[in-house]
Amino acid sequence: MGDPLVKAESLSFSYIERGESLLALEDIDLELERGEFLSIIGPSGCGKTSLLKLIAGLHKASSGKLEVDESGKNAGFVFQSPSLFPWLTVEKNITKPLSFRGVLAGEQKKRVQSVLELVGLKEFSNKYPWQLSGGMQQRASIARALAANPELLLMDEPFGALDEISRESMNLELYRIWQDTGKTICFVTHSVPEAVFLSSRILVLSPRPGKIVKDIKSNLPSKRDLATLDTETFRKLSNKVRLALRLCGGV
Repeated sequence: MGDPLVKAESLSFSYIERGESLLALEDIDLELERGEFLSIIGPSGCGKTSLLKLIAGLHKASSGKLEVDESGKNAGFVFQSPSLFPWLTVEKNITKPLSFRGVLAGEQKKRVQSVLELVGLKEFSNKYPWQLSGGMQQRASIARALAANPELLLMDEPFGALDEISRESMNLELYRIWQDTGKTICFVTHSVPEAVFLSSRILVLSPRPGKIVKDIKSNLPSKRDLATLDTETFRKLSNKVRLALRLCGGV
């Protein structure tokens, strides 16, 4: 293994709520290697989103050490809701952040066309967000994050609001995108099947304060489709994650 893209040692994070200090994360030791798809799963309030925001530099650690390689500091962030500008077309939603970054017009056009094709929205570039389904809006959000060409993609339950059919479809799309781009992805979810299907590694967090109780490496094949969900390997890996959640009181 090479130098990790993200490394945390004894990382803890507290925040103030109604005048009281609350410990969200405690003693997190983590290494995220380049090209990994790491899913973080745990009960509500265990600090999953806080961990993403620490990596993104949106929060500051209360104690411990967090190192993000220079190439990982230009992280793309995909939120729970698409957060698209409703008055801009899909293409302009993707272009706008590139303008802020000072990317030249010719390069902007190439990047936008490339990511639209990657996420399957090329024919919808002139549509407005309100004209798209929830899944398509999230594809546009992923495209916007990828347009900046980040080494690291941080995703905070991006498919949580979708129906099961749309969610499965987006899981397939995201897995394909990861395979095609080789990006490093850190993905927060409450769904065991989603975490198991997508990931090369799964971190299980305890109830607050969140601690890593299990670090599970996937043994699924690199080629995955919906048939993967019916395999014995998938079932065993899912049960391993569920058992870790039960043992720490997460379910």
